[in-house]
Amino acid sequence: MRKRSSSVGGVRRSVSSDDSMTLAESFAWLARDRDAAWVALQALAHARVAGLSRRWRLQRADVEEVGDVVFLRIIDEDFAVLRRGDPAAPLAAWVTGVAKNVLRERRRVEARLRVKPLADADAATDDDDSDSAPSSRRARRLSLHHLPPTQRAVMVRLKEGVSERRIAALLGVTRDNVHDVRRRAIARLRSGKKWVAPRGAADRSWAIAAAQRAQQDGEHVTARLLEMHAAGATRAAIATETGLTQTAVKERVHRRRPPA
Repeated sequence: MRKRSSSVGGVRRSVSSDDSMTLAESFAWLARDRDAAWVALQALAHARVAGLSRRWRLQRADVEEVGDVVFLRIIDEDFAVLRRGDPAAPLAAWVTGVAKNVLRERRRVEARLRVKPLADADAATDDDDSDSAPSSRRARRLSLHHLPPTQRAVMVRLKEGVSERRIAALLGVTRDNVHDVRRRAIARLRSGKKWVAPRGAADRSWAIAAAQRAQQDGEHVTARLLEMHAAGATRAAIATETGLTQTAVKERVHRRRPPA
């Protein structure tokens, strides 16, 4: 991994695989030079996954994908998981631990060949808030809730450990399409821009809340089709995933859609 220099306490440092920078020092760097720290943390996440690739038998495309998922875990909810770590822990070793957790979850999900409803994922994301999180407006600027519906659905799935290949099958698109969505989502998270539905555009965000209600009511199939609808999946793809006819999918979406 190419070393990226920083300055902590007036001392030049580099974030590399053998660096001794601690979590506390990385926070100091983020506060002082967020853009440089962001780039270096992303590179570090990819480097640590690459170092595990042989042991975990990852293909080149998988290394890039998992590296971004590890980075997502680090930055989500304004670095909430990083804040909960031991401030004195070495950053590189800590990132390796996050990478191993992501890989374990990914393996479990692929073994089950099923996906948790988005409603459950939303609840888990909300639990990431901690009392120690800052109260400033930037505290939640990196939240997945600020992404467009399609990007949000894909990133929630990736965060859960679902592979791009499986997400592509669920949405009825190619893996390259999912890859492009992932890259755009990370770029938006870095910019801190909150998504707002264009005036007059078809807004499917209502389906996310409807999926949560359906899940709470025990209507798991309806919850699944609504979350896929929110992510922009075709009616045919939803029918294939849920086992319903396309007409039934249309009727269930219509029944749950709020009045104009």
